[in-house]
Amino acid sequence: MNKMQKKSVHGSKKRDSMICTDMKSLSKEEQEPLRRALLKASEMKPLNSAESSSVRMLWLKKKIQLCLVQCDWNKKDEPLEAKLIANKRKVLLEILEFYGQRKFKSMDLLKHSFRLIWLNLFRALPDPTAIRTAPSDEEMDFREPAWDHLVLIYEIAFHVVTNTEIDKKIMQKYLRGKFLQNLINLFHSLDDREPQYVKIILHAIYGRFMALRRDIRQYLAQYCLSYIYDTKCELFDSNTSILWQGVPEILAIFCSIIQGLNVPVKQDYHLLLRNVLVPLHKTYHVDAFHEELIQCCTQFIVKDVHSAAVIFGGMLKFWPTMSPLKEQLFIDEIVHLLNACSDYMEQFGCNKSMKQQYIFSRKELQFEEIIISVINRLCKCMFSEHHQVSERALLVWKEDSLRLCLEVFGDKCWSTVYSALKKLSTTYWLPDIRNISKSVLIGLQSTNPQFFKSYTSTKYIQKLEKRQKFDENYKRKERENKWRQVQQLAIHQINK
Repeated sequence: MNKMQKKSVHGSKKRDSMICTDMKSLSKEEQEPLRRALLKASEMKPLNSAESSSVRMLWLKKKIQLCLVQCDWNKKDEPLEAKLIANKRKVLLEILEFYGQRKFKSMDLLKHSFRLIWLNLFRALPDPTAIRTAPSDEEMDFREPAWDHLVLIYEIAFHVVTNTEIDKKIMQKYLRGKFLQNLINLFHSLDDREPQYVKIILHAIYGRFMALRRDIRQYLAQYCLSYIYDTKCELFDSNTSILWQGVPEILAIFCSIIQGLNVPVKQDYHLLLRNVLVPLHKTYHVDAFHEELIQCCTQFIVKDVHSAAVIFGGMLKFWPTMSPLKEQLFIDEIVHLLNACSDYMEQFGCNKSMKQQYIFSRKELQFEEIIISVINRLCKCMFSEHHQVSERALLVWKEDSLRLCLEVFGDKCWSTVYSALKKLSTTYWLPDIRNISKSVLIGLQSTNPQFFKSYTSTKYIQKLEKRQKFDENYKRKERENKWRQVQQLAIHQINK
């Protein structure tokens, strides 16, 4: 086979792997006859009245063709445009009814269906900076003017991609590449209803087409990475900003993906955790999707508890020391993640208490090290000047998971916790926080009095030893000074 033949074969394979990537919008010349026909759509016979399936299919294709017309929603109050909008909605409802009641095998209808979806859904989205309202405005939500049509297109799209009568390999050719990229780009829509529909369709595609799963994960990760590294700091909070739009829905998809993972978890998913989920903690609007982010991280720990070291390490690296709100969110997340690690920590404690010396693996030692670092960070948070952060950090010691940490890793972190609580109970500027720290300290004493007694006795012995060592050093220096004086006096006497 020569080079030209190889090139043609390669080109044909590439064309076969993707279809519908070159669908262009209708020109004005193509739109005009369709607009005139859509104005008379009420005169067309309903699909249910067709005498045969071939006639019904012909009518359906004609009605799909009419729905390629783009309505001008800026002129919806004008009689002509209002009639076009109403007629198109009626036709779309009829098409949706057909797809909801019947599965089809026709390749020609499949092509028409994807053209309908492509030309209606994949459009230029509004500029966020052009429509953003001020924080003082009462109504902050943007509503897509064409939503009455778009919602029907989304439902039609769902029926098309879940049609089991079409061979998966053929359907994949329509979905692969530009279609998936354009679909995921619709997460940028400012109408919060649209990302929900995009999420549902992506769920359906991901669940049915295994060959597309890697591509979908890659496109979703790229969307998140673009948000993480291309977003600039704003003076608006997450309630008024719209730059994070679509991230909660993507995290919901990731969460369902992680739930279905097999153990051991493949390297691709560990990279997703390290490169996408963990860096999302440092974004400006993390409070807008923090609940979904917690679910993803928790599910990952359930699948692979050693991934906790990566998550905790990233959180400590991106700890928001200048944002009390985010700091409280981080503390809440730590509690959730430690709850997910509880069974592993109990097993860890059993291994430490074994009579025979247990040899810990590198991952287990890393886990112990990162947990101690987390506890040290919580102790620092207790001294935060913001009283809400201090209070939240204090209350974590009433959680079972944190008490389990003290029980398992107490030999390395109890002194830090005790010293912090003791100091906080006497020096913090707010009396309420001082009282809470005292109650927390009493609560920890009551849960493990034997350990506390041994610690305090050890602390007392350490103080005595330190005092004795100080006295010994003082006496030694005093003795050396006296001998030095005697030596100088002797030298002085000899020189005389």
